[in-house]
Amino acid sequence: MAAFEWMELQTLTSDIEVARSRLAAARADRDHRRMRALEHEIAAAERRRARLLSVLTDDLADAGQQSGADPDTPLGTDPDTPLGVNLDAPPAADHDAAGAPDIASPEGGNIVWEQLTPGDLERAEQELAKRREEMLARHAVELKGLDDDRDRIATLEQAIAEFMRKFSPTGGAGEVVQLGDEREMRAFGRG
Repeated sequence: MAAFEWMELQTLTSDIEVARSRLAAARADRDHRRMRALEHEIAAAERRRARLLSVLTDDLADAGQQSGADPDTPLGTDPDTPLGVNLDAPPAADHDAAGAPDIASPEGGNIVWEQLTPGDLERAEQELAKRREEMLARHAVELKGLDDDRDRIATLEQAIAEFMRKFSPTGGAGEVVQLGDEREMRAFGRG
């Protein structure tokens, strides 16, 4: 069993989730053509995933039989199985699917999923809290700038209104003076 099969399984699962979120958006937009296309895409990916899972489970069963594992012991929990202790995480390999070596820890061993500690989680929470504070500070600065712009526009609007009030024609704001009769008299030389 190759590590690339596990990676392919993870990729297929991720692709299905992305397609499902796009399908939800298409349903919200009532885009029936896109909905049908995404439903077909999801169905095809789920079929590929089911075939891959079948291959992986067959390989696991074969590996358990070859090692002479106890049939009452769940697969992946027998220390003699070639896959190690945990089937929930992809097996460690010397190389990833692209052929690059696995990332090694400073201690020289491969990084394993089970090595997450409460301290790691605490550091991640602190990092998120720090990023959140930075983002809130940036947003506060942007909001302050927008408030300043709004105040400047209000001041300009008041100045324009005051100018129009002081310097508008005496005939009233927006009134049109009728000159029709006087023009006719001038045109015919009567005035």
